[in-house]
Amino acid sequence: MQTPLLVHPVGNPSNGVSGASLLSPAPARVGGLEIDQVLNCSLAARVLDRMLANAIAERHTVHVLEVSAQDASVLRRFLDARRVQLHGCNLEKLAGDPCLPPGPFTPFPFPTESFAAVVSLDILERVSAEDRRAFISECLRVARHGCVFAAPDSPALAEELLTLLRGFEYPHAILETAAEQVGVGPRKLYVCAKNFDATAALEAPAEPFPEPPVSADPPDVLVLLHRRLAVLEAECSARRLEQTVTASLLQSLERSWSVRLTAPLRLLRRLVKPRGFDARALLTWQQLERLPGTRTGAWQAKGNQPQFLVPCELPAGWVRVRLKMDSSEATRFALHADSGEGFASAPCLKRLKVDGPLETEFHVRLARPARAIRIDPVGAPIQFRLERLEIEPVPLPHICLRALAAKLRLLGQHGLVLRTVFRGLAVLARGRVRIFRRKWFSALNVPRQGS
Repeated sequence: MQTPLLVHPVGNPSNGVSGASLLSPAPARVGGLEIDQVLNCSLAARVLDRMLANAIAERHTVHVLEVSAQDASVLRRFLDARRVQLHGCNLEKLAGDPCLPPGPFTPFPFPTESFAAVVSLDILERVSAEDRRAFISECLRVARHGCVFAAPDSPALAEELLTLLRGFEYPHAILETAAEQVGVGPRKLYVCAKNFDATAALEAPAEPFPEPPVSADPPDVLVLLHRRLAVLEAECSARRLEQTVTASLLQSLERSWSVRLTAPLRLLRRLVKPRGFDARALLTWQQLERLPGTRTGAWQAKGNQPQFLVPCELPAGWVRVRLKMDSSEATRFALHADSGEGFASAPCLKRLKVDGPLETEFHVRLARPARAIRIDPVGAPIQFRLERLEIEPVPLPHICLRALAAKLRLLGQHGLVLRTVFRGLAVLARGRVRIFRRKWFSALNVPRQGS
């Protein structure tokens, strides 16, 4: 069964209008709309304004095709009807069926490049995977300058759409909608430019929130924001309850007779063969996506705070960290530990500057037992490769010997071994144990000469 097309005009064009903006000069009327509709359509309108800036300068009116699954257009509320003739192309749905009817996709009944641009904000996820290429191809065929698509923020769908867009060999980009910034209905905008003038739309507008201002019917927007805030507060309350229950269970377990009875065995294991973890134990916590089709360890940071998380049980004391990674840009690596009160209350254990390939080994000291380790691999939305990460506790006798060897090696390079040994013994004889301990471990993370 083929998908029928229903075409209806939206808006009334008029001639003799000067100006180069397609945006509505008056605040958009958004009463009765969901906040995600407002934010998504506002961004799409601003992208069209940048894409067709030169087109509107050459003629009084531009024709835009909106391919949708409904008759009523929300996008037109953000566009100037005197400058934009918005045509609606409704891919008719089955009665009561939220999906489009199955069957081969029907080509649009429009000549090639008959519209300045094509916009589709709610169709891509409804079209079957077999018909998406044909649908995008038809949109690009009837568009003279470019197309704007929207789809849910799904890694699998994003990879599929990017692969399809690369096949048409037109410049394209993904824009993050403001809805994702406030946590409402996250969607991505996919912009494809067919000529040089339209490539201005590939850069995100400077304003993070709707412009022109959404001031009409503000109570409706405020009600939606209050509802969303109430949902977020309920989620935070539930997470705090889960954290409290989990912490209580761990404390009960640590105080149980079975754990106390086996404490000597665990201590013996820590002395003989400490248990740590490597990169295979990493859990992607937020803003991270594994790059497909690449070697193991290649990642894409999706924001400025990508994080790995490792639930673990590390005793208080010294921990050795071995790291080998590479980043496409200069950034920083950070290591955090949770001792039961969360990561926010704990200081950062170690920060490293990463500018290209980095291979290093260092030691950090845990003041209290750690129940989880958080790794912030980079501090920007860039690609990086984490080839090696090993974190393991070091028994006290071993770390003391390593610190002594590092100290003697450093002093030997400057010929100060005997003088420093006598001074250290004098400090210890005066009872300044903390100063002696600090100086003992001071050379632990000093790199060897020539390394």
